[in-house]
Amino acid sequence: MSNASERESAGLRLIQFLDRPLLGLAMVSIVLYLSEISGAFGHQEATWSIIHTAMLVFDFIFLCDWILKVSVQRWSYLRSPWCLIDAISCLPILTVLPMFSSSLQSFRFFRGLRMFRVLRSLRILRLLRSMPAFQQFQAMQGGTERHRRFERALFVGTLGFSILFISIVSLTRHFVVAQEIQELRFHLNQSLTAQEIQALGGSFSQLTFPNYLKLKGQLNGQTVAVYFNQHVIEQPANLIEFFLVVGVLMGMLLLFYLFVHLLRDVSFEQIRGILHIVLPHQVAEQFLEDPQSYNNKHCMPGSILFVDIKGFTRACEELDNNLNKLSEHLEGVMDDLAQSLLNHNLIIDKFIGDSIMSFAGGPFSSSDPQDNAYRMVRAALAAMQAMDERNDPYFRHVKVGGASAQDCLIGAFGTSTRLSYTVLGDGVNLAARLEAACGECKTRNLFGPMTYELCQDYDDIQWRCWGMIRVKGKLNPIRVYEAFDAQSMEDTQYIDTFHKAWEAFSQKEFKEAKKLFQQADQQAPGGDDPSKEYIQWCEVLIKQGTSKDWEPVLRARKG
Repeated sequence: MSNASERESAGLRLIQFLDRPLLGLAMVSIVLYLSEISGAFGHQEATWSIIHTAMLVFDFIFLCDWILKVSVQRWSYLRSPWCLIDAISCLPILTVLPMFSSSLQSFRFFRGLRMFRVLRSLRILRLLRSMPAFQQFQAMQGGTERHRRFERALFVGTLGFSILFISIVSLTRHFVVAQEIQELRFHLNQSLTAQEIQALGGSFSQLTFPNYLKLKGQLNGQTVAVYFNQHVIEQPANLIEFFLVVGVLMGMLLLFYLFVHLLRDVSFEQIRGILHIVLPHQVAEQFLEDPQSYNNKHCMPGSILFVDIKGFTRACEELDNNLNKLSEHLEGVMDDLAQSLLNHNLIIDKFIGDSIMSFAGGPFSSSDPQDNAYRMVRAALAAMQAMDERNDPYFRHVKVGGASAQDCLIGAFGTSTRLSYTVLGDGVNLAARLEAACGECKTRNLFGPMTYELCQDYDDIQWRCWGMIRVKGKLNPIRVYEAFDAQSMEDTQYIDTFHKAWEAFSQKEFKEAKKLFQQADQQAPGGDDPSKEYIQWCEVLIKQGTSKDWEPVLRARKG
């Protein structure tokens, strides 16, 4: 990163950091302004001078903020309506000029425009801006016509409102102050005593306070110079200005209330709904709380699950390519499957045609590997049960592959313009391979060895060791397992028989293995497809024999 880019980045961070404190300072300056014109501080020159100085310091701070934004953001800020609003709100600093202090007193009203900073402090407007992909999208798209119309409306509205109100305040102040001065001159043209002139607020010595008015008066028949505190003379005009400003500010506060508390809530819920559609709900909720969390990547344990709906091609043929009806049945099944996964707090990664990829783990889920693996297996069993209960005429079964891994990289991945919250690692590849291998193994689900090790002690899960398979991308064969819901199984004897049969099979005792597999098939309610598959394998090996390097491993063609 170049030095210029680093300085610009540091400047933007400083502007963002100062945003909230300046909002508070804006509210304080508005309160002081209203207190001043209402006469809440009395007419003591020392007190008024301190308050006036404090407000000028605030005005100088806002002027520095405007200069900082111009120097950092340059043209992008200068062409925005916020530049005009910030510049106008700095105009009260002109009242520091003695020669203009009286004529520019109405400029004090522009401190009220600092209330617009409330709009820029809305958290909902900052959610997406913290994402690099959104920033890149904005840079590529530029301003949309709708956004440009909003900026033009804000620019014209602010300028028109400022001109209109400052004209009203200036004319009102001029008329009221002129009336006050005319009355003072009328009284001073009469022959008055010193006590009567002092009762009018006049003084025969020049005031030290810079804002004073010098008039001529008759003292016992002689013409003398009489000095009046300008602030006292302007007090009636200040009171009128006070009520005008309070009325305007109350109207602005009402509009801000509607915008901030009502429109913001509506927008927030709309954005929340959109995020729940495009992101996993766990990620969406965390992102709403902490937008920066979407940019973080974590290396941690995880369990990955692939669920694939069987019979898609057959369903297309049966429905004679009636895509509307196909979509209706497919979406209904997908809803049930997705809900089964969400009920066990799995993060749905993506939908791949008629398949769902999900995982348990990551910073928005449990960090316990055993809990992650257990929830994944239970979610898989729930998904299969949901398919059985739905009994859809076209989509009846699913294939499920699951795997756990110690090291998974979890976070937002993609390009500078498009990101997806997902999981990467060897466990993802293995889970996908096991899902594909279910068809060849004649099982409804297959899980890797680590998942079995993490879940073998749970009483509500019944495991069957299917055997050994070799999947694409793995040098060595792995032992795979099939999971059952123990609570719904009446008899598990056939699983024990299957394990004995596989032991005989791995020892090349194919006749004995065939006999035991046949027994397991008979014991299983409705038969056992994996046992049938092994029976055919045994018959081939009995007939053809084996080589010296033979091993009891199925080479999965799809996996």
